[in-house]
Amino acid sequence: MRNFILGLLCLTCWGFYSPACWAQVRPAIQKLARAIAADSTVDAERVGRGGVETEQYRRYKQLLALATDAELLTLTDHRSPAVRCYAYQSLCQRNSLSVLSTLRKHECDTTMIKARVGCFGLYMPVIVSMKQDFEAWQKKQPQPLAAADTLLLSRIDQADYERRKAT
Repeated sequence: MRNFILGLLCLTCWGFYSPACWAQVRPAIQKLARAIAADSTVDAERVGRGGVETEQYRRYKQLLALATDAELLTLTDHRSPAVRCYAYQSLCQRNSLSVLSTLRKHECDTTMIKARVGCFGLYMPVIVSMKQDFEAWQKKQPQPLAAADTLLLSRIDQADYERRKAT
């Protein structure tokens, strides 16, 4: 019974089903998150043959510019994988202190996202996208990771390898 109640509480906050979670995000940011979720892709700065900036990437830049760190942290739990990825990427760009704890929290997030980078489109789990953002963030840090954090990255790599092998 206790596990059922805990599961129910987790589902309540996942994807902003709880008004308390959604209330932490200003209406303008909620609207932006809904637009990102509707497009559902994670685009790089330039995509396609002409290397154009997509409307989705412009939304990401708005999110990065307008959302607070607390709002971004809340958005990492959004039901849309694209919103989760862009929120995490924004936290990395801002050098947020919650980057590693958020990566740990999403270690098992294998929801597939469609990413567009240059001329390529690919599908990958949310955690792989987050790990790539984390590794880019990590390169900017003055000190190396602790051994436990390195182990986390190894577990993510191993889980991704096993998932690919199974398909």
